[in-house]
Amino acid sequence: MLGLVSWFVSFLAVLAMTATLVDGGFKVTIGAGLALALIILFGILGRIPATPVETVAADNDPAPPATEIVPGSLGLGLADLTEQWNTLEEHPVITRGLTVNSESGQYDSFIYRFGDWGRLAGAYDPDSDALYGLLAAGQLSNDSTSQLYLHLCFVLHPYSQGCIDSYFEDGLDNLTLADFGDQSHQARWTIEDQTWLLEIENNVLTIRALAADAS
Repeated sequence: MLGLVSWFVSFLAVLAMTATLVDGGFKVTIGAGLALALIILFGILGRIPATPVETVAADNDPAPPATEIVPGSLGLGLADLTEQWNTLEEHPVITRGLTVNSESGQYDSFIYRFGDWGRLAGAYDPDSDALYGLLAAGQLSNDSTSQLYLHLCFVLHPYSQGCIDSYFEDGLDNLTLADFGDQSHQARWTIEDQTWLLEIENNVLTIRALAADAS
């Protein structure tokens, strides 16, 4: 009904002005004026906001639940890998989708290439999305190769100083990658129920992390 106010006010105003031109129109003018005053009053009151009522927005698009941890796996799903890897801003980072391949065995595989110097690969269960193996490799001549272990540790053991210490102490024998130029080196250690393998061959570093059910 309030949507009709604008033209109705105009009608009353014209009626009030016209009534002043005829005899006895004084009462009509008074009545129209009172009606205009009431309409204006109701219009003002209608603009006063009501007492705020607390509302809760409906969550029509809830965030997807985190991947369920599967016993015997690496404790991470393929869908979560990119976000976890890129949490660290140090290069290398994943900037596009992973290439997924269907395999004839129990697990399917994926691979991601960091240009022509390095790669990230792994095995996962296509039914549960759970990761069972990760491999990161890079040429020693590329500076980003020295950061591969940091990303792997953060993916599998976020904020774990123990994972980092194990890489240097057990994997590199407290040396640096520069000490293994043109040399062959292999190491093996465990973190909880995971098996970690490190290999340096032909100036290429390869780090593997295998889940309990895959090792």
